[in-house]
Amino acid sequence: MAAAASVAGAFLVGGISLMTTTGGERNSTVRQSDATPLSLGLPRTVRLASMRGLGTSPDISIAHADAPRELNLEPDVVVLTCEDGTIDFECAGGSAPNTPQYSEYKLELVNRADASVAWSSSRQIATADRALSFRVNSPGQLRAGDYDVLVRGYSLDYEEVVARYWLHVTAR
Repeated sequence: MAAAASVAGAFLVGGISLMTTTGGERNSTVRQSDATPLSLGLPRTVRLASMRGLGTSPDISIAHADAPRELNLEPDVVVLTCEDGTIDFECAGGSAPNTPQYSEYKLELVNRADASVAWSSSRQIATADRALSFRVNSPGQLRAGDYDVLVRGYSLDYEEVVARYWLHVTAR
């Protein structure tokens, strides 16, 4: 128990104390971690509307000082169509649309300063009964600045940006 508490305390201050044993001798080495300390903040879920408003404020804001350990983005972008691909309120025979317009979706964070992709998800299969959810681990490691959050829809022969949101990351 005491060893576990010591290790946890070492992680919190950003350094790790390592005890190494070589050939029966005991050497004590202290090493400073080069990696950015892991964020211990709670996970954060952000549900994004299907259409962005006309406001001038970001859809999502994160500060490095209190960044969540993971950011779950749930964009409401799946458009349900009839089996024949038409977008309508009611399909032939009176049934409701239940086929996603695109079979797969992907989310990217694009840094506005240099147009580089800072993070990209794997593709997710869309279903009529489950919302899309993209998990960004350690969002506090993103550079301070503005990012476009792009959601792309993929079909067999077509790719389209179906939604765009704004993420703002501050250093404090």
